[in-house]
Amino acid sequence: MSPGSKNEIHFEISKLKERRPTLELRARILHEFRNCLIEKGFLEVETPYIL
Repeated sequence: MSPGSKNEIHFEISKLKERRPTLELRARILHEFRNCLIEKGFLEVETPYIL
C-alpha cells in the first residue's frame, strides 16, 4: 500500500472503528477522574516541556 492510498485509508478507518469502544471508555474514565479532582479543589494546568 502506498501512503495515502484508498486501501490504507480504509484500513485506518476500520481500525478506528475497532478501537472506538476502548477510546470512549478511556475518555469517560478521564472525564470522571478530572471531575473528581475539580470537586476536591484541584486545578489542572499544562506545563511546558522545555523551559
